[in-house]
Amino acid sequence: MSFTSLTFAAFFALLLLLYWQIRHRDAQNVLLLGASYLFYGWIHPWYALLLGFSTAADFLLARGISRNPAHARNLLSLSLLLNLGTLALFKYYNFFNQALAERLGADWLLVSIALPAGLSFYTLKKIAYLVDVSRGSLHPAPNFLHFALYVSFFPQI
Repeated sequence: MSFTSLTFAAFFALLLLLYWQIRHRDAQNVLLLGASYLFYGWIHPWYALLLGFSTAADFLLARGISRNPAHARNLLSLSLLLNLGTLALFKYYNFFNQALAERLGADWLLVSIALPAGLSFYTLKKIAYLVDVSRGSLHPAPNFLHFALYVSFFPQI
């Protein structure tokens, strides 16, 4: 969904209308989170699943870093491996898949994959968050809803 499309204008108008009808802050946040995931998954629903799984992993890793400072370096390394590995896969797979398919004799590797919208942005945002938590300059988010909305709020792209 493009920011300049009529579909987005209708989506945004409906979202604003619903948002202002809801008086409870947590319910508003649930609405915004759902809208953000709808936005990310508009082209391919599995992009929203990718975002959800990576957000859940980093939420749990941040809590683990906060609770076990002795293991902070290992947990941060795991997060970096997951986040940068995912980013590298989507950014560079199409560049290397032809050579890899020829070397391995695997035609199924010739499939092209599209880069999810905002992947670099939210990946780097989560990495910065986890680094701040590991340094002790930031406390982990109090609940998953707050963290997930922080990561995925769609107008940031």
